Amino acid sequence: MYLAVIVLFSLLILLRYLHIKQKTESFVDSNLVKSFKIRVGVWYDKNYTSMYDFLYNISSIIPMEIVKYSDRYQPFYEVKRREVDMIFTNEKDYYVYWLNQQIKKKTLKDYLKRTPQLQMITMAYHLYVFIPANYEKIIQPVDINESTVAISAKEELGQDYQKDLLSNYKIQMVYQSGDLNEDFKKLSKKYDIMFFVGEHPNKYVSNYSEKKELILLEVDDFKPSDDYFQQYIFLNKRKMNLEFYPKVLQNYNSRSKMGSLLIDGSSYMNAYAIKTMFMGLDLLNNSYVYEFMKTYYSAIFDLIEDKLVFNNFVRADMPASRMANRPEMLSIHEGASKFYTKIGLFSRLPDKSCSLIRNKCTEERLASYGDYIRYEPL
Repeated sequence: MYLAVIVLFSLLILLRYLHIKQKTESFVDSNLVKSFKIRVGVWYDKNYTSMYDFLYNISSIIPMEIVKYSDRYQPFYEVKRREVDMIFTNEKDYYVYWLNQQIKKKTLKDYLKRTPQLQMITMAYHLYVFIPANYEKIIQPVDINESTVAISAKEELGQDYQKDLLSNYKIQMVYQSGDLNEDFKKLSKKYDIMFFVGEHPNKYVSNYSEKKELILLEVDDFKPSDDYFQQYIFLNKRKMNLEFYPKVLQNYNSRSKMGSLLIDGSSYMNAYAIKTMFMGLDLLNNSYVYEFMKTYYSAIFDLIEDKLVFNNFVRADMPASRMANRPEMLSIHEGASKFYTKIGLFSRLPDKSCSLIRNKCTEERLASYGDYIRYEPL
């Protein structure tokens, strides 16, 4: 009898402990977002200011303290340490962070304790993968052979998608300095081609294309395989409008119709883009995240209407991520999920083959639902 009481008492204590461990953090007592200020971490670099600039614009509708970090991966560790409430990042950086977490050795303690999970709250604007090249040397894709290509700085993680995109060509690979101004100055002198990720329209491409003969290489030039696109799940297929770079557009159309009397007036080329996103721990109060989304959703498109750099996503993009096809990699916060379900952004299409991962959507359906569709289980 006494033994049964002791066992029952122990079970009650254990259940109470588990309940406390899994209890969502009640740092918000009100659904009114403007009642208090949250801390949002973001990577900041003088060459790449758009993510900070986006938050600065958002702070006019959602009170926040913006915390800048000089290392692009530091925000992930700071939110885990609860130094900030949310972070604003992008899918490529999260992908690299997630991969590095998977290869870390776990101890018995890691398996026994509940580790708060990073979750997506909402997607935002697209960053583009730019591949500027010296037009005097790289005229046709075959010219990529025997060229010198500068990829991300040596100490930076996440260069594999650049290296693998070049795998069909014999090239000399070098590392960039980490300063975009300096790297653009070296283009055509020390480099023939370089990679960088940035906002579009891009001031560096615009400025330097007026000084030297540049062209932007498109994805198709590198003949990426279907496996490549499926492996690098943070990449999104987008069109880049070259009208913002008149001389680049002129070179692009000249190259596209070389040897032909036809003139192609198209200003769009195929490119890869990377989504930015808000993330937070699953401990974040569900009610607050729901109200955060209501405020963000109701104001964001008016806020960015006249800001070309940010105005490149639609409502259907907000809950949509290719990574969501792998729940172990990326899941959505319960408060955000409730909001998206409420407004009908989680599609319940019977045809689940309608996904760019398998390239089976028509252009009309893609236009209706955005680049990718995140499906709820039926």
